[in-house]
Amino acid sequence: MHKIIAPLSAPLFAVMFTAALVGCDSDPAPMSPDAAPPPTTVPRDPAGQFVVATTLDLEPPRAATIVIEALDRAASEPSRFVLDRMIATLPDGPTKTVAQLAVPYVAAYLDVRLDAFAPRFVPGVQALATGFARIASHAELLEAWRIMPSGDAVRTIAGVRFDLGPSAIIAFADHGLADVSAATQVTLDGGGQLGFAHHVIALRYGALVRAGLDLAVVPTAEPTAHDVAAALATLVDCTKLGVLVADRVGLGSPLVYRTACTAAMVAVAAELDEHVIAIDAAPLMLDTVGLAVGADLDHDGTMDVIRGGRWTGVAAHVGVPQPISATFAGGSPP
Repeated sequence: MHKIIAPLSAPLFAVMFTAALVGCDSDPAPMSPDAAPPPTTVPRDPAGQFVVATTLDLEPPRAATIVIEALDRAASEPSRFVLDRMIATLPDGPTKTVAQLAVPYVAAYLDVRLDAFAPRFVPGVQALATGFARIASHAELLEAWRIMPSGDAVRTIAGVRFDLGPSAIIAFADHGLADVSAATQVTLDGGGQLGFAHHVIALRYGALVRAGLDLAVVPTAEPTAHDVAAALATLVDCTKLGVLVADRVGLGSPLVYRTACTAAMVAVAAELDEHVIAIDAAPLMLDTVGLAVGADLDHDGTMDVIRGGRWTGVAAHVGVPQPISATFAGGSPP
């Protein structure tokens, strides 16, 4: 696969896409009725280089759904969730056996004392679940297109933007990923309608979602954290929790339970990460054709902007392919 553009940095993405997409709405001002009609905005030639954004909506892959369900359970039964995982990290022996038997009683005790050791745990985990569901199902693909006078074209995706919190832009090159390109054919009719022939894009969607989890989702749960493990460690005060658990179980020191709590948060983050990584067991295949409208805003005969684009086709990951819901727009880079 040939890369047709150099990898773009995140700040450059932001500048190019903002400038190009704002230009899509800059039609000439209307003229008075008695004025001469304006020159046509229908381009004679679609050739050129374009910065394009494709907005993509998907059903989350099953591996992503497992992550969302696990986080939802943690938010609905916070004390039981943390306690079960704490005790699972204890070495086999009398302390673990007694603690396992005491789980229902201790969890009920902790539920009414959540503010003492984890006042932000529930809203924080809910933010992780909601945010992850969003980035697993909705993204904006950041693309660079080259269209030749012959109509031969190459569509290159070099990054993705998640619209969660501050808009998070992930350049593939910054995460060790190659740009993704596909060749297609573009037609332009006398009314300015563009047609994009069938082509297939293969995305490492799991890697993108994994990067988005740390960059876009985690800060919504805990602004000081940069990954799930750090967020969970901040949302639970393991020292206070260790004291409460030791007091109610009656066997094992606060230090034992504090250590178990810390290990449990790391284990939960690792378990979630395994499911996110599993999304990349197969690439996300976007099998598409497209329609859009081209416009020549400066009346020089060449296309300046691409409007109202829609991809149709199917998205296939694992299981039954689903219809694609995707729109696109863009324009010549500044």
